[in-house]
Amino acid sequence: MSKETRTVALRIDAGVLGFAAEFISTEETRYYLNGVYVEPAKEGVLAVATDGQRLIVVTDPKGFIARPAILRAERRVWAKCRTKYAALLTVEALGRQETPQPILAKIIPEKGPAETVIFDEIDGTFPEWRRVVPTDFPKTGVIPAFKGRYLAAFDGLARVGGRSGGVRVVSRGLREPAVVLPASGSAWPWLGVLMPIHGDDLPSAYPAWLGLAEKKIRVKAKTEKVAA
Repeated sequence: MSKETRTVALRIDAGVLGFAAEFISTEETRYYLNGVYVEPAKEGVLAVATDGQRLIVVTDPKGFIARPAILRAERRVWAKCRTKYAALLTVEALGRQETPQPILAKIIPEKGPAETVIFDEIDGTFPEWRRVVPTDFPKTGVIPAFKGRYLAAFDGLARVGGRSGGVRVVSRGLREPAVVLPASGSAWPWLGVLMPIHGDDLPSAYPAWLGLAEKKIRVKAKTEKVAA
């Protein structure tokens, strides 16, 4: 059997990978979501991750990758990436026969010695994430509900580099994915997508006790996945 050799040439800010990894899925059935998907962009690279309820897209305008790849690593490696905030460089060849081989990468900090970490490439197809990013919004407002810990994860990314944090959430419906953006800039440009909380009976107007609405309008709602 001939051995297929594929190369992974990648240069990306380690922090971009590390923070995108906060949004990966842990479900074994959808193994292709267990890593960070990195793809070439017009300028630099995009790092994408989703757990089915939320999605993050972070860009490194100075990054480079020769071809799209889904990178997986141990938690401690992602943690190192988040704390280093420095260039991560890998030019190792990925030799594969029946199973992928590890990718050796180096985190190159601004000061101090480089550190070698290990990734592996997930052999699968990442979903077409652009299809779930909303592009049209109604003029009238809606009041969806979101899990606080999900919003906190986006806020954490907005605070990287000593920024003030805060996020903007724009929604087009109770059952529709919402767009999440940093409120006042960020260390790396990013865009998030977040699914609202599902429930059998969710209000779509202000509570009556506020005296701002004549009545409650209730809509049956269900959860939809960000990525299948």
